[in-house]
Amino acid sequence: SCALFHAMVAWWPYPAGIGKLPERSTEIDDRAGVVLAAFAASDGQWRRPLAEEQVSPHLLWAIIAVEDSRFYLHHGVDWKSAAAAAWHDLTHLSFRRGASTLTMQVQRLREPRSRTFWNKIEQAIRAEQLEKRQTKPEILIEYVNRAPFGGNLVGAGAASWRYFGRPCQQLSLAEAALLAGLPQSPNRLRPDGFPGRAQARRNHVLARM
Repeated sequence: SCALFHAMVAWWPYPAGIGKLPERSTEIDDRAGVVLAAFAASDGQWRRPLAEEQVSPHLLWAIIAVEDSRFYLHHGVDWKSAAAAAWHDLTHLSFRRGASTLTMQVQRLREPRSRTFWNKIEQAIRAEQLEKRQTKPEILIEYVNRAPFGGNLVGAGAASWRYFGRPCQQLSLAEAALLAGLPQSPNRLRPDGFPGRAQARRNHVLARM
């Protein structure tokens, strides 16, 4: 029930320590800030975490448009979308991605779990708790830094350099839209392997924007 859900949000302790970003990649710069060498993190992933001012506004707008258009209207769970997704799940005996808000996705990236009904309920509770602990911009930037972008690229900081050879804040509108579309299926949509799919997904994001 609604009362039980909100009681769990209020009284079930949020897991400690899961909000820390994973290890970043190592870079060696010269005195002018030019990168001389770069090394993947110990787990083999490439990460270049970004602060809000280092992220292109185009990318933030594109992510919200394609992943969670009601991001600034809900408190972690979009109940309207959740109700539609629940009906879909019951009638098709499957799980639908569309009901996951950006906050729920950040929670899933913090604590990966299998896509079961009870894990989705826990994810929803944790998402509402997360919105009480962090601001909307903080949650959005964490998504930017945790989302997968193909292969061993984690976060838009690494993806911007790998795919476009420039920092994230310098992305064009089209480049930002392409990146925003990748996390849905990063290895199937990555532009260096499947340019046609990447372009189609980019055009979808631009249409949503």
